[in-house]
Amino acid sequence: MLTLYEIVSTGLFLTGRRPGDTIRPKGRGVSKKLSALFKEAGYTRARRDTCLILRDENGPLLVCGLAIDERAAPEIGDEAVRVSFEAM
Repeated sequence: MLTLYEIVSTGLFLTGRRPGDTIRPKGRGVSKKLSALFKEAGYTRARRDTCLILRDENGPLLVCGLAIDERAAPEIGDEAVRVSFEAM
């Protein structure tokens, strides 16, 4: 069993969306471009522009409120870090 610190390449940081971003949402079995994921969820352009992305140097790990990448998703019994975001 791998822990998050073994999966995350170097450090974690928050950004907005970037051109070409992709994520492999847990349970979907396929990689999706963030643009397609936002469209499926009905996000407006304004919401897409303010959506936070938790990432490492290999790409998105979490799209806040929308999806978690398979490589960062904990399984039952795993130790996990809970990350919360609050609108200001």
